[in-house]
Amino acid sequence: MGRCNRFNRICRYIIITPKLIQQLTLSKFKLPNQDIHMNRIILSLFLFSSVISVAQDSNILANTSVNRITTRQLKLFNGGDAYLQEDWKVGKVIYGNGTFNYLPINYNGYNERLEWLKDGQPLTFDVPVNAFILGDTSVANGYLFMSGFYPIEKQTAYTFYQVLYQSPTSKVLKYIQYKTSEKRNFNEANVNVKFEPYETYYFANQSNNLVKIKPNKKTVYELFPDKSEALKSYIDEDGIKIKNMDDLINVIGHAEMMK
Repeated sequence: MGRCNRFNRICRYIIITPKLIQQLTLSKFKLPNQDIHMNRIILSLFLFSSVISVAQDSNILANTSVNRITTRQLKLFNGGDAYLQEDWKVGKVIYGNGTFNYLPINYNGYNERLEWLKDGQPLTFDVPVNAFILGDTSVANGYLFMSGFYPIEKQTAYTFYQVLYQSPTSKVLKYIQYKTSEKRNFNEANVNVKFEPYETYYFANQSNNLVKIKPNKKTVYELFPDKSEALKSYIDEDGIKIKNMDDLINVIGHAEMMK
């Protein structure tokens, strides 16, 4: 029983990613147990729970229409602080061990962390969070954020991205970061600090590797080089303009349906 309890405590604080599973299968991960036979049993159980955890995170989007996610970009609240939304609404928080809670949450875009409200006080989470739904408890009415993607630029595997589009092989993500600017009015000693939101967009492939994207034709051709000629004909013949992310996502969806 003691060994099982130690196993549960270990699993609770580990974020499960495909890369971690690969490392486990290569025997690079060792649990604190001296019994070799028990280590193998625990490792097998760990791998099994890892697959379940990854599957649970993937199923967040499984029953959601692509168009619904595509058309629900989060309108950022810019009222003097760095939170994405003005109100702390009850959302869904999915932890690294596959469990979840319904809590009043908001995302701090300056510190880049999810926070929850208790007795009017914002608090941080002391356990890993893999994903959350902001503004509601369902993807259909809220905004889905996920982590677990490969590091790029200053972002890490723990960075959260809003999911704008998903298919069995890809996702379109939005990275939101708040930066500060200072302004001092004439004859005033106090400095006014303003938070400015910045948005960057990425395309994630099936392996969770990221590529920065912009809403233009060049992005489409680079994402689908083997379909570039067919896509060029489609875009030119239909007179499609790619001026914003919705336009780009629509073309990406069409490209993924092409054979």
